[in-house]
Amino acid sequence: MNNIWKKQKELVLARFETINPNSKIVLGDKEFTARDLIRHIKKEDELGKNIVNVQIRMIQTLSDVKDIKKMEREGKIDLSKYEKLLEGL
Repeated sequence: MNNIWKKQKELVLARFETINPNSKIVLGDKEFTARDLIRHIKKEDELGKNIVNVQIRMIQTLSDVKDIKKMEREGKIDLSKYEKLLEGL
């Protein structure tokens, strides 16, 4: 396990450990508790690895959106021409 993966796994575990362990989470057609997902992440099985990868992509996407909004506020980009396109989202 490389150092980056280890840090990503720790970050995702920390996020899931803030959730009520009995909270139900649906992935596809299966229902899990937060406790179940933590167990899969710690075991580093296929589901656990997929959870870590998806969570890291989500965090990166949220960070990208934050950066884009900051750039718009600073006048570095103009998203106004895309407002109509984004209205339905």
